[in-house]
Amino acid sequence: MENLIKAKSETAADPAVSSEANLFEAVRGVSHAADGHGATVGVNDNATDTAGPGVFGKSRGTGVWGESETWMGVFGYSISTSGGAGVMGQALGAGVIGESKTWMGVYGKTESITGGAGVMGEHIANGTGTVGKSKGGVGVLGVSETNEGIHAETNSPGTAAIATYNNNPNGTGAAIFAKKEGTQGHAGFFDGDVFITGNLGVKGDITLANADFAEDFTVMDQTEPGEVMVLTEDGTLIQNTKEYDKKVVGVLSGAGSYKPGIILDKQSNNINRKPIAMMGKVFCKVDADTSAIERYYIECWLGISLLFSSIFVLLLSKMVPLHNIYSIFYGIQT
Repeated sequence: MENLIKAKSETAADPAVSSEANLFEAVRGVSHAADGHGATVGVNDNATDTAGPGVFGKSRGTGVWGESETWMGVFGYSISTSGGAGVMGQALGAGVIGESKTWMGVYGKTESITGGAGVMGEHIANGTGTVGKSKGGVGVLGVSETNEGIHAETNSPGTAAIATYNNNPNGTGAAIFAKKEGTQGHAGFFDGDVFITGNLGVKGDITLANADFAEDFTVMDQTEPGEVMVLTEDGTLIQNTKEYDKKVVGVLSGAGSYKPGIILDKQSNNINRKPIAMMGKVFCKVDADTSAIERYYIECWLGISLLFSSIFVLLLSKMVPLHNIYSIFYGIQT
């Protein structure tokens, strides 16, 4: 059957078909086809990059309206490989608005294996790329089967990649919460230094990879870890040079494979501070030039006047880990 209406225009100013109505649709198309044919179809077969739209709608209300009882109200499809979208919205307000009473307001899906996202938000000025907001649910939810649920990066010189805030002053919830199922792995892992401005509470144990418990002191001369240090009148430390010196504070921590696990009184603005081992395992330098040192048992008192305690250590004729002989411990000095 031939077309019931056929029209053609050869000029840029005149439409092929023009219709006008004051109270109803100017053009109404009805189709009973079930194989994808539309009641009204617009085709623009111009092969240039400046081709006009297939269908154009203009109104002070809704420019184009689509409605369906079982599927999409409006469907857009593009095979562009240079950035063309299936559906694009542009406005002074929201470019695209999606609403739903039972599912997603806006749903994005992609099969890209080159980095394409299901949904992407980009702000080319100083605003937020993507915003998630909810009254009682989750503002933004990220789920992945094999990679990060949420991934954040920044090139900022002074702000964090992720910032979390709990703005309820009476709330007991955390600004950030992490939970790991099972006994393998960690709920939180930090590759780098961690700084806390408030208190740190721990319900379980604290495990440290390094060996001793140390305290920073100001050291006035050039010393190396393992040196025995003594206290001066002004509260600084120097290397011990006398036998049985009662001003001995302790051993400079960090020699060999034993590094301090905890350091007290750390002052980052003072470069002359060094840690003195107070408890734990430490390497200690000894000198056997003037007299022999018993290999298996020599008791050496290092009086620690600041703490009113003493430390028992066993020293060998070369630098060795003290715990290989017997444990270091403190006792109250009488």
